[in-house]
Amino acid sequence: TVVFFLSFAIIPTFKTIASLKREIADAKIVEAKLQQKIHSLNQAETLYSQITPNLEILNRVLPADPEFERLVWQLHWLVSKNRLTLVNGSFSEFQPDFIPVNLGLKGSYLAIKALVADLNQIDRLIEVEELVISSKSLRSGSDALTANLKLKAFYLTSL
Repeated sequence: TVVFFLSFAIIPTFKTIASLKREIADAKIVEAKLQQKIHSLNQAETLYSQITPNLEILNRVLPADPEFERLVWQLHWLVSKNRLTLVNGSFSEFQPDFIPVNLGLKGSYLAIKALVADLNQIDRLIEVEELVISSKSLRSGSDALTANLKLKAFYLTSL
């Protein structure tokens, strides 16, 4: 009878107890990882609530659409503001995440420099890819220079 109870009752009970202890240990590890994820999600929620008021600014800096008309208006306004003459302007085929822009301008060095600085101040992410400044004559009395700018005006196609 002792062997019978040992083999059919007590040993399986000890095996069951051992497997339950392993399951409890695994469950504690999973619970600790879940607590860590909950903590991380709470931190993310806090950070998100802090930046939510600034999302509108981000949407203007990287608009969802090319917003071509707004870009043209901003560039025209900057050229006028800095008292430059727009000689020519062209827009290449829109790329998936930016609009290539080429501008030819005439004006003083300080006005060209101010325009480039102002490009960083508008609410649109624009990269100055290339800037070439030239003069027809080094000895001319006028301060009119020619500037050719290659720009990239970015927009956010999708996340």
